Amino acid sequence: MPITRSRAKVTVTIRPAISSTVASEQQTRQNRSYPAWASKRQGCIGASAYLMLENQTTNATAKSDTPLLQGIRVKSQLLTAPNQITLLRLIFIPFVIIAVFDGHWPWALGLLIAAGLSDALDGLLARALHQQTMLGQYLDPIADKLLLTSLFVVLSFVKKIPWKYTVLVFSRDVCIVATAVVLYATVGFRDFRPSIFGKINTVCQIAAIFFVVLAQVLRAPWVIVLQHLFLYATFTFTVVSGVHYILATGHRLRKEPARPAVPGNSSQH
Repeated sequence: MPITRSRAKVTVTIRPAISSTVASEQQTRQNRSYPAWASKRQGCIGASAYLMLENQTTNATAKSDTPLLQGIRVKSQLLTAPNQITLLRLIFIPFVIIAVFDGHWPWALGLLIAAGLSDALDGLLARALHQQTMLGQYLDPIADKLLLTSLFVVLSFVKKIPWKYTVLVFSRDVCIVATAVVLYATVGFRDFRPSIFGKINTVCQIAAIFFVVLAQVLRAPWVIVLQHLFLYATFTFTVVSGVHYILATGHRLRKEPARPAVPGNSSQH
């Protein structure tokens, strides 16, 4: 009997100790997850304030990590196979220009064909490998425009293309780029989708340059006819696509919802 009583006393003594330990641990966890200052007032108000503070801290941390994440994302997009081929097409540009100035027309024609094949290849790879990136959507047309505009200027310098075509093509591209930059900087407008006339104009420019260079290698009558035909088509569609671009951009800008003014930017008199 004495042994039984002692066991009962020990059991009674240990259970309150365990209960108090568990209660203290739960209180400690509650204090860590929910501070004391949040419960001094009403529970809902304190909890809301605490959650707002946590959200602000999380957003600040995410904003501080944004430049690093953007840099990693751009680097990963730059290393894709389609974008690498697009960069290779940019490397072709100075060599084509040198070949035209030196009169090495077979080399210029070969490099031009290689640039055209790379343009078709990077688009096929982007769709086949599912590597269509935002960087590629900007990089590909920039490479095409640089190649075409450079060749128009160089071929006009060596008197193979009349200057009126080059001035018209160059002026259209400069006006489009300037308009896009101004609209994006002032009202944040981004809808600059190419129209069907712009795509036809690009095809006509590529064909005109190709047949102008081919005419220096192969002096066939049909090549001369196609050279003049595509130069006239380039002139026509450059004007048509430029006017259509202005009208279409104005229509999209009117349909764009009004953006709220940024506080603090208005001048105070």
